[in-house]
Amino acid sequence: MPAKIHPIGKPKVMATARSEPLKDYKAKRDFKKTAEPAGKVTRRKAGTPLRFIVQKHDATRLHYDFRLELDGVLKSWAVTKGRSTNPADKRLAVRVEDHPLDYADFEGTIPEGEYGGGTVMLWDEGTWEPLGDPHDGLDGGDLKFTLKGKRMKGEWVLVHMKGRDQQTRNGPRENWLLIKHRDRYATETDGLTEKFTTSVETGRDLDGIAKGLKSRKKTVATKRKSRAKLKPMQFTDDMGIAVAERLGVRLTSPTRPVLPDETVTKGQLVAYYEAVAERMLPLVSNRALSLVRVPHGSKPFFQKHDSGGFPDVMKKVNIELKESEREDHFYITDLASIIGGVQMSTLEFHIWGSHIETLEQPDRIIFDIDPDEGLEFGHVRDAARRIREVLGEWGLESFPMVTGGKGIHVIAPLKPVTEWPLVKLFCRTFAEKLEQNEPEHFTANIRKVKREGRMFVDYLRNERGATAVAPFSTRGRKGIPCAVPVGWDELDKLKAANAFTLESAAEKAKEPDPWPSYFSLTQSITKGMVEAVAGPLKDLKL
Repeated sequence: MPAKIHPIGKPKVMATARSEPLKDYKAKRDFKKTAEPAGKVTRRKAGTPLRFIVQKHDATRLHYDFRLELDGVLKSWAVTKGRSTNPADKRLAVRVEDHPLDYADFEGTIPEGEYGGGTVMLWDEGTWEPLGDPHDGLDGGDLKFTLKGKRMKGEWVLVHMKGRDQQTRNGPRENWLLIKHRDRYATETDGLTEKFTTSVETGRDLDGIAKGLKSRKKTVATKRKSRAKLKPMQFTDDMGIAVAERLGVRLTSPTRPVLPDETVTKGQLVAYYEAVAERMLPLVSNRALSLVRVPHGSKPFFQKHDSGGFPDVMKKVNIELKESEREDHFYITDLASIIGGVQMSTLEFHIWGSHIETLEQPDRIIFDIDPDEGLEFGHVRDAARRIREVLGEWGLESFPMVTGGKGIHVIAPLKPVTEWPLVKLFCRTFAEKLEQNEPEHFTANIRKVKREGRMFVDYLRNERGATAVAPFSTRGRKGIPCAVPVGWDELDKLKAANAFTLESAAEKAKEPDPWPSYFSLTQSITKGMVEAVAGPLKDLKL
């Protein structure tokens, strides 16, 4: 069961530091010399989410400043080795002085000789929710919380190593540990520090900030306004080779086209995945995979199980298929894992509907709209909107993804609480009811001869072991199109489900997230919902 999220309590009356929380902060800085904000304690408006930020700080030693909004200030820790999504990594986090909320927007260079002199990057930002009373957590040295950031997500804990504090000339130094809880965002390696090296706000790296270069994101926004006049993003073999070398993945034949009669090469695929990794990985990590591979001179084929010869960066999980039968399945945790798949001539990544940590409880459902031959894409758009509307009547918010083929996937995220048999029953009955109520538009029968100008609502991906193409995966088809998440308001602008090339998909990944609430929704399929569509469970054979 997930931990319960508690409302923010009132701060306890303790030390003078709490009555003057910014006293130490202001005493250490000369605001005539530094551009850091002087700031003040800010009263929080009721109902306003609490902010968190992470700032990469190239001071005497490179570290990451982790800050949580509480009581009108930013409670702060200096994390010496950065954050890790591996629960086995316990990162030292030294408690430092409270900072003003204005500091959450600071990115720049603190002059040499001033306190904390060096370059500061806004590495991550978002909101946080305490798990329990945060004041009790701080005072007791066990602060648990959920992060909803652009890079850091899921449950974490800060643990005070009491008895290991140190006295310094600047006062006592509190030593804490920052640890990732095991959840859907956890990985077996450090999934953050090496992967993300630029600012979430300006797109600059530390060197660019130190040199005062202009914000890359502002430049990108300006370019988008005149996109028709500019060349699109381009990927080269050298870019892919450099990425593979940086991550330590052996890449053979990087200049070879991935399909006959195509110009896209393996090296270009690696460069593409590096460009979309930040948006792709939260949607696909820690899920068992099926791969569509096309080795040189071979026809495309599906592969679910490890047959040997795959790079170690591709992770494996042993899954029970039938009684007394188990097989290793691949899953990915980071960009290196994806590149390992590309090295093995993978052109498509298909994912399970559940994470490996909660394998028997799906955390999304998907309806794949597959049109009859000859139906225009406009009919597919209309069908997707209708499915969205009906799902909404069941209290399920959904999101569209063009598949890179002919159809649209309508995807609804779920809390992983209901097991596969009931979820599959709900989805199957949902599709059958849709056909019964609108037989002129929909069919739940997989046979193509039964479509007759209608849309097949494919619910079969909502069962244990079934997979669906992953967001931002390439497709092994003419032109190497990509599966891309989009917003409902964007569908009318698209002429086909295979409209995104490597370049345009990568550009799309740099735009604001079209699924902004995907990870924050807490919706689920309940037994009551299943019985409402399929009848009493006691009368059903599951």
